[in-house]
Amino acid sequence: MREITIQDGNIEEGYIHGREGRIWYRIAGRDRTKLPMLCVHGGPGCPHDYLKPLELLSDDRPVIFYDQLGCGNSEKPDRPELWTIDYFADEINEVRSALELDEFFYFGQSWGTMVGAYYLLNRTQKGVRAAVFGGPVMRARSLADDCAVLVSKLPPEHREAIQKAEESGDYSSAAFAAAVTEFDRRHMCRLEDWLQYVIDGDRKTGWQVYNTMWGPSEFICSGNLKTFDLMPRLSEINIPVLFTCGEYDECTPATVSDYHMAVKNSKMAVLADASHMHHVEKPREYKELVSLWLGQFEKK
Repeated sequence: MREITIQDGNIEEGYIHGREGRIWYRIAGRDRTKLPMLCVHGGPGCPHDYLKPLELLSDDRPVIFYDQLGCGNSEKPDRPELWTIDYFADEINEVRSALELDEFFYFGQSWGTMVGAYYLLNRTQKGVRAAVFGGPVMRARSLADDCAVLVSKLPPEHREAIQKAEESGDYSSAAFAAAVTEFDRRHMCRLEDWLQYVIDGDRKTGWQVYNTMWGPSEFICSGNLKTFDLMPRLSEINIPVLFTCGEYDECTPATVSDYHMAVKNSKMAVLADASHMHHVEKPREYKELVSLWLGQFEKK
């Protein structure tokens, strides 16, 4: 069931009453005529806020955001057993049904690419005209390996803090926090000052979801996604896919190229002097890139 709480011009907000709780959504450009784009955030558990630059695409199509259950503006049940990729793949179907998305474009960022590709391979590709995967992760081990290489290039005090935390399992030290901050400055978002909407989203992270599925450290996957690996099946994705990453992305261009090569109907774009949040760092360039890509598949 769909509960509308705000309708103001071309903006609509509300809740989808899913089987496990209320899922918050927002539609920008709700009256636009081109095929809608459904945007799925990263994390797991990092809400939609940092995807705000994608609203630039709402000048000619509805752009739909939602916070997955457990984070952001959605309900946050205390149920760690619920946080599985199968639940979140089913949640996409709940969103599709409530918002009547028979045909749409899929956009996923980071974790949003994981659940999106899983959805395409294990639920359906029907009605998904094309997809954009930003900062993609198709294999958890690949991200951990990329992070290990990038961490090795940090200053010695940061490398040591990360090694100590991983060996002890204690991630609460100020030294580890400082190391994460430096890593993020290089490979997550290279803007000197993080924008307020990025900060706001970070404050609303669903840590139970993140810790259950990924683990307490970005650098090692110890949660239930640790064996996640779609590489053997990527050739089964038949819809067009655009893979994007930043030059300094934690999802490195070399790894993203492997994903691109595995999906026969795909394209890859690397944004210069950008990192994991390249849509935040280069919003206009990213808007043009995605708009041109989707435009090829607007009509059958």
